[in-house]
Amino acid sequence: AVYAAGTPSPRPVMTQARPHLVTKLDLQARYASVKRLRTCGYITASRNHTDVDPVRVLEARGPLKTGVVHVVSKVWGYRKVCRQTFKVLELKEFSLPPLEFDSRGTWVD
Repeated sequence: AVYAAGTPSPRPVMTQARPHLVTKLDLQARYASVKRLRTCGYITASRNHTDVDPVRVLEARGPLKTGVVHVVSKVWGYRKVCRQTFKVLELKEFSLPPLEFDSRGTWVD
């Protein structure tokens, strides 16, 4: 199964450079069902926003800091783009819960 980030309806995704169509997506079960396509004249790209905020500095060397960061990623739609011309063919919006997690990061302060 392939997770097509933020898609509540069927749309193609690329897996190992081969197009697949997401036919079913269950976010609560974290499950996606896909069908391999022979060809597809368009690609999709997510419309999203990600915030990364420092939580705790673990090491500092001058302005360079390393530590714990909190990440919030919100996918709110996707664009359908022609593979040959890269022209945007369609814009779709939907509502998904944000993905939140803590990680390690490096930043300049």
